[in-house]
Amino acid sequence: MHALLLQKNTLLFDLDGTLVDSVRDIAPALNIALSEHGFAKLNIDQVRAMIGRGSTKLVELAIESDHPSGLKLSNAVHQRFIEAYGQNVSEHTQILTGVPEFLVAMKAAGKRMACVTNKPEALAVQLLDHLQLSSFFETVIGGDTAKFKKPDPAPLFLALERMGSSSADALMFGDSIYDLQAAESAGMPCFVISGGYNQGQEVILSAPNHRFDRYAELLS
Repeated sequence: MHALLLQKNTLLFDLDGTLVDSVRDIAPALNIALSEHGFAKLNIDQVRAMIGRGSTKLVELAIESDHPSGLKLSNAVHQRFIEAYGQNVSEHTQILTGVPEFLVAMKAAGKRMACVTNKPEALAVQLLDHLQLSSFFETVIGGDTAKFKKPDPAPLFLALERMGSSSADALMFGDSIYDLQAAESAGMPCFVISGGYNQGQEVILSAPNHRFDRYAELLS
């Protein structure tokens, strides 16, 4: 087991791109909302590059890519996206390779775990329930749970507060610069998985101190 995992007892996990590959459910829901309001649909790769800063920012980026002046409709588009996504939150979403085994191993080792995501809390809980991952997490902090979203450290601090833990005993898992920045501001190390959602760029360009490709690496 990686040395940091032996040292830390509280593990915080991002969701999209870190535990699951969800773009094939996010993109269709987003395109429903966009097309119904007269905006151009986006392909999978375009949507993938926009994921990470929460649903409101996702919708704004999608609208701006077609017509910046359309932002006045962003609230209506966002509301429709949330509705459409909630109806098919896990139809095509896949748990990343090695995640169940890793979570089982961490739970067996006595680690306390939380999910800290910029996805709206209700949708995050719904997705975790559908994928049968909820039992691993003591709490779920969504993009609308704390006062600010990642890269602000507020969601991480809220998770630690709920769990009665501290940054000194915590470790973050993410896939983007936002997770890195939030962890750094919260005073904890961050494991960053490659191939996630990082504005369409390889996360290695963000110079993470702890990068991995598969969860099995961390257990060996």
